[in-house]
Amino acid sequence: MQPQNQTQAQPLLDPDTLQQMMASMSGSDQNQSTQNVLQLYQQAQRSQTINSQFGPPPQGMSQSQWNGLCEKWAEANSGSGQTGLYPTAIAAEQHYAQSGQLNPNVAKAPVNSLVYWSANQGNQNDGHVGKIVGYNSQGVPLMQSATYNGIQTTPIDQWSKSTGQQPLGFVIPK
Repeated sequence: MQPQNQTQAQPLLDPDTLQQMMASMSGSDQNQSTQNVLQLYQQAQRSQTINSQFGPPPQGMSQSQWNGLCEKWAEANSGSGQTGLYPTAIAAEQHYAQSGQLNPNVAKAPVNSLVYWSANQGNQNDGHVGKIVGYNSQGVPLMQSATYNGIQTTPIDQWSKSTGQQPLGFVIPK
């Protein structure tokens, strides 16, 4: 289902341009840096595709109508190839906690892991989930997730401050 009145996502830098930029670097880190940048580009490209499907909410659509889409987005971007596993992020978190797969040390969440957040009134008690896509210059994990403003990337400490949600833990998708 595609929302009406969605805005067009901005085009991403193409891989050839990224490779040219990385080729201008010197030193032994060039190959690893090129691989990291290309991997982030591919993740961003997948996210742009998802964002074009979900987009920002149409004018007049309430935040609560977007609840539940974060879990759907996370499943679609987890690399497991499975979607529709859980109706909400909190349902997924409860499953992972009960099965012993949920690691509470969110500050150590590796790239591509899924971080689960507490339920509150702001998300109609559905919880929240996002995918770790990298780290900022202070080493704080960066989480990408479906929000009522489309796909957003946020440092996990800022997410907690802005939403009041607490991190419950992370899982590494299989």
